[in-house]
Amino acid sequence: MQAGGTGDAGGHPHLSQLLPVPAVRGPGPPATLARALATAQATAGSPERIERPQPDGTPEHLADGYEWTEDRSAVLDGWRTVTWTERRLLRRSRVQAEAAETALRARLERARQACADLTTPRRGKARLADPAAVQQAATAIVARERVEGLLQVHVAQQVRERRVRGYRGQPARTVAQRTLTVTATPAAAALDAASALLGWRVYATNAPATTLSLTQAALAYRGQYTVERAFGRLKGRPLSLTPLYLDRDDHTTGLIRLLTLALRVLTTAEHAVRQGLAAQQRTLSGLYAGNPMRATARPTTELLLAAFRNLTLTVLTTPTATHRALTSLTPPPGGHPGPARPSRGHLPCPRILPPFPSPPLKNERTVS
Repeated sequence: MQAGGTGDAGGHPHLSQLLPVPAVRGPGPPATLARALATAQATAGSPERIERPQPDGTPEHLADGYEWTEDRSAVLDGWRTVTWTERRLLRRSRVQAEAAETALRARLERARQACADLTTPRRGKARLADPAAVQQAATAIVARERVEGLLQVHVAQQVRERRVRGYRGQPARTVAQRTLTVTATPAAAALDAASALLGWRVYATNAPATTLSLTQAALAYRGQYTVERAFGRLKGRPLSLTPLYLDRDDHTTGLIRLLTLALRVLTTAEHAVRQGLAAQQRTLSGLYAGNPMRATARPTTELLLAAFRNLTLTVLTTPTATHRALTSLTPPPGGHPGPARPSRGHLPCPRILPPFPSPPLKNERTVS
């Protein structure tokens, strides 16, 4: 389907994010989101509470949402018209709305303070003496902080005449002294309207409500970042699927399958370590370069593998036995329980394992 469709080639329903609007970025509320919210309120009335049970059994109020249906159509191949009915899901996360409103009010306060300081004398900086120049500078500040329409800026000029005495041949005269004052006031009505649109997201799906409810869709999208992170690992470091320099389709398929297996290893190991740390209420330290005291309870697999990259297994084969020496492991600094980590500034004394006959291991260094 084209943009606006919500099904894949096999007809399987899935979610499609249509309109993420994290903040007010124009001279007023986003028109598309405002229309969607007005449609939802006219159709459904009061919003539906989206809750998630906590470990103690009490419900946690995560978000509010609306849903309605729309008939959609698209022209394919220039002549074939395809029509379908999709559900529109409008969700407002309470946490995202509070964070966005806090950021908006912080930008508004920065803009207000910067506008008030336009006429303040500063060393090495020329004072703005023209009301038009002050108004232009205030408009630039409002645009930079993205609070257009939310801050009312008024530039006032006061003229006071002062009598100057004659001196050394100069006649007595009257001098006009002009003082500029900038007053920046938040527009309360516009600010309330903008705050009411923060935190909303619009989704679309062709799945029926019996298969995918509004609450299920909202909870599924709360974990969207984990899926995106996995794709980032697959395409970037450490797996580096792209750029792809293969011509044969079977080679491409094999490489993708191999890297997908490696991705499963990374995610499974990371999940297991984090679960174990959470169950034991412990943290790991010594994983971050330049900050050995930094501890974390959610390490990544890449950091864990990097902690053991200096390990060396040396195998000494004699006519009578095979000896193996493994680089010593150092305790983590700071007293935090953590993984064994090799020392970096010097080569520690190797730990000699007892001799036993066995075939050589892969990636080991053999000395005869």
